[in-house]
Order: sequence, then structure tokens, then C-alpha cells
Amino acid sequence: MSATPRQDFLGVLDPKKRLRLSLDCPQRTLRRGSYLFLPGEPCDGLCIILTGRLKLSRIQESGRELTLGMVEA
Repeated sequence: MSATPRQDFLGVLDPKKRLRLSLDCPQRTLRRGSYLFLPGEPCDGLCIILTGRLKLSRIQESGRELTLGMVEA
């Protein structure tokens, strides 16, 4: 499964707006195998992957993990 192509949508912002966004938005670092969020949790906002790769997956009723896609920065 290939990763989703990178989209540099932050690149359209001028430097001042990019700085403001980086100061106003909390940043999180996730370790391999940890979860950004789990099914049923409310959406707190927009997540932007700055570096690394994120696997989108779901656990099936059988208990098996189903990989839905990959997002890579």
C-alpha cells in the first residue's frame, strides 16, 4: 500500500501566517505504535502531519487490523 501523496497546503500561506499557525496550534509527537485518536473519540480539530508517516487503520469485529491507508509527510 502506497502513502497518500504529500500536499504542501501550508506553502500557500505567507510566512507571517505560517508562524501564527505554528504558535497557536499545539504540536504532538507520537511514538511508533501509539494512537492519534481512537474510534468513537470526538474530533478536536485538524491534524497536520509535519514529519513521518501515519497508518490509518481499523480493528475489525474479528479482531484483525484493517489498514485503510498511509499518510506521509
